[in-house]
Formats: sequence, structure tokens, C-alpha cells
Amino acid sequence: QFKGWKVVTKSAKKINDNHFIMPEEDVTIRATWSKLAISKSMEGEIYTVPTLYKLMKSNMKSTDSGINFGSNPTAATSGIYQVDSTKNDEYPIYYYRGIVDNNNVSFAGFCWKIVRTTETGGVKLIYNGVAAADRSCNNTKDSGQIGISTFNNSILSPADVGYMYGTRYTYQYKNMPTNDSKWIYGNDVEWDGSKYILKNTIESSPKVWDNDKSNIGKGYHYTCFTPENNCSSVSYIYYSGTSSPYYIILSNGNKIEDVNEEMFNSNTTNSMIKTTIDNWYSTNMTKYTNMLEDTVWCNDRSMSNSNGWTKDGDANNFLNFGGRDRVGYLSSYKPSLECKREQDRFTVSEDVGNGKLTYPVALLTADELTLAGHGYQGYTSSGYLNTGEVWWTLSPYYFSSNGSIELVVYNSGKLSSNGMDFSYGVRPAVSLIPSVMVSEGDGTVSNPYQIMLGE
Repeated sequence: QFKGWKVVTKSAKKINDNHFIMPEEDVTIRATWSKLAISKSMEGEIYTVPTLYKLMKSNMKSTDSGINFGSNPTAATSGIYQVDSTKNDEYPIYYYRGIVDNNNVSFAGFCWKIVRTTETGGVKLIYNGVAAADRSCNNTKDSGQIGISTFNNSILSPADVGYMYGTRYTYQYKNMPTNDSKWIYGNDVEWDGSKYILKNTIESSPKVWDNDKSNIGKGYHYTCFTPENNCSSVSYIYYSGTSSPYYIILSNGNKIEDVNEEMFNSNTTNSMIKTTIDNWYSTNMTKYTNMLEDTVWCNDRSMSNSNGWTKDGDANNFLNFGGRDRVGYLSSYKPSLECKREQDRFTVSEDVGNGKLTYPVALLTADELTLAGHGYQGYTSSGYLNTGEVWWTLSPYYFSSNGSIELVVYNSGKLSSNGMDFSYGVRPAVSLIPSVMVSEGDGTVSNPYQIMLGE
């Protein structure tokens, strides 16, 4: 607002505020102004661009303390839940469960489904096909996967359940003869540099194997399958529950403890499915790596029941891996996001896990799928992860007389299992870093969340 004029030239003698005596030179005068105070107000909220984590947090239904994971999710029990055990953490974990239609994301030219958050505030997504020209994500059946693959091409070794694995010890079985010679079995062995010597032995005739197999299976795993108590390589019976004992062959002084170490703790060889996923990622996703967090992908090879795979174990039952008994194959349904063994925590960096991954991508676990409403018992064909196809999880099931078995999602949306050498759908999963924000969209198939990198 204009206030008036001010004489700037110092030689001009002022008479009052409005008059001065003109000197013998030009006089400069300057306008003066004052600022106006403006006050505006409105009702409402200031809009801030949300992160996916904050969106899930703000739309949480409840904690999952009251969920029976053995019951089928319904429309009424579907939604976003918080893992109850994490509610006091800095970043409580939230996950989508059941029949939901607002967790679709368009990212890197592909469609994804939000599955859960991580303990660092990241968000795990599972692949769901190529985005349409209008960026919609209405993919079903095999369009929701990158292709098909075996998990591994063989099922003959317990090592074949590994996303990566070490030495493969393959199984054999013995058709027992009907002679009366006494074969010797030991519950331990000693290596003298050239041969194994059976220790703490018992005898049995192969003719009466069906009568004696139960007793032999309770700790007497080592044998030469002869009347001799020594041999250059020794057979280790891991399963004696049939008329034909199943065994692996050990050499060079190795015992069953060494076998387990070499198979499950040494990640030296890529599985077929890891190779498939890595090839897809290197072709399509490397320029988006800075938007992905290096989180844990759990290939849980812990043994819930080792049975015949320990020296004193019972060979009358199969080897069960940890995930099997948490996701509905027992009466208690207790899915867990904990990954007990460092060897099974697949990551890019050794600071987070085992450091064996080339890229920050892998598969979802059976535990995550059970939380999502695709368990062995608690499932629905209308669940958000059901594509109508069979596809792989990252979770081993067991090693039986039929070989290595992995958990899969069937075309009904139910968690089930099958051999590693079957060809099923591959749906990679990635985890967005916490600062990724939503620029537009409502999460529906026709209008998926569009994301951008925040500060």
C-alpha cells in the first residue's frame, strides 16, 4: 500500500514533510510502501503423498492374535492385519489376507500384488504379469507368472530342496535277498584311513528284514549290507519303513553329520528356479534395483523332525523340514516370519543374511502364503494370490522315499506339495524400500497404485 514520497537527495533542504527548497541540481524522490497482512483459513486436511507402508498401517483391520489360520478366510475376515508379535516394534509388520482387491501395484512396467511389509518398513510385492497399456493389472492364469520351471531337475537328494545347495547325496534302495546270512548294522562308524568300521553293532538276516526293520531303524543306520563289519564305503539307512531300506552311500570318512553340513549349509550351486528368476531380473529389473531393499528370503531347511537323518534318529519316519509343521500339516497353525538359520536367509549382503544372492529377488515362503490366506487348510479360491495355476514357494516340505518335496500353491489357492522336478509357475517377489511413495491410484485392478521414489 502506497504511503507517500521521501526526498532522497541530501542537498535538498526540507521545509516540512511536503515541501523542500530546490537546490541547483536534480532531486530524487522515492515512493514508500507498507505491507498488507492477509489472513486466510479453510477447513480440511493438508494432503501428503503416502508411502505404501503408511497406507497399509492406516487401513489395518486389527492384529492377527485372534486369527485361526486353519480356517478359510471370508469377505468379513479379509483385509490388512498386523502381526501381533511385532506391534511394539519400530515398524510393525502388516499383511493382506484373504479376499482383497485393493493391493495392486504398477511398477517397472509390471503388475504386482502387495503381500506384506518388512521389519524395516519396506513392502514385499509378488509378480502378477505385464501391465496393460493403460497401466491396469487384470492378469489371471499363466499371465500372472514369468513362465514355468522346475525347482531343481532332480529329487534324489535332500539337497534338492535348496534355492542354492551344496554336495548332493542321492538315495538308493535295497531289494533284500531271502538268504539267512547275518548282516551287521552299527549305530556309529570309525574311519581308519582306508575303510569304515561299524561300531556298537547288531545282526539281522535280510530274510527277516520286515520283522526286524523297526528295531534296526532306531539308531542302527550304518551297514555294509554284508556279514562284515567293515567296508571302504558305507551305506547309511535313512528310511526303513518299507520292505526295501532307503540309504545313501558315504565315503572318505564322512558321517551323517558331515553329510548334513555339506548338503544344507554350503550354498554353492544355484537351483534351476533361482537361475530362471535371476535371468528374468537381469533382463528386466536391474535399473530399478535402487528402489528395492535387500531383505531376507527364507529357504528354511531347518529340520522340524530329522528322524533317520541323525545318528540316533528313528528311520521309520521321513525327514520333515521346518515350514511343513507351521503351515497346517499339524493341528497347530503357526506361520512365522522368523528365519532361524543364517544359511537359509538368502540376501545380497552378508550384513543382512548369507550374502548369496546376485539380485534382491526370490520367492515367497509357505508361511507368508498362510498369512495371506492360502494355507494348507485355511484358504479360499477367491484369495488375492490365486491365479488358477500351480506355482512354487521357497519352502521345503520333506524328504521321503519318493525324494525331495517342496511346497506349492495349487490352482485352488491351497498350499500343497510336489516333487522338485515338476514344472510349475514362477512368480518372483521383490521388496520396495521404505521411501517409495504412491503418486496415484487406489490399488484396484483397473487403477493400481503408481509409485515414485521419495526423498
